[in-house]
Amino acid sequence: MRRIRDLLGLLLLGMAAVNGCESRDNYVRPPKPPEEFNAPPANDPRYTGPIEYPREVMEQDPLLKRAKENKTPNPLNSPRAGGAGGPAMRPGGF
Repeated sequence: MRRIRDLLGLLLLGMAAVNGCESRDNYVRPPKPPEEFNAPPANDPRYTGPIEYPREVMEQDPLLKRAKENKTPNPLNSPRAGGAGGPAMRPGGF
């Protein structure tokens, strides 16, 4: 008797799983609208002229400030890079 009850329970569970996963509603989301081109407004200066950034924001760049302060003419001649006479620049040197 227990075997029949277990078999019937598994059969009902299988039917619920098969029926529960099936979806007959094919219209879950609306269809995509056709593509259309929307031109930007003609009187908006963002689209009619070149790109302009605020000057005060551009002067806040920490890398640019550091480069202006140091004023190193050639980074390859700096002592940290090895310079022109460093061992890496000699032929055959390691």
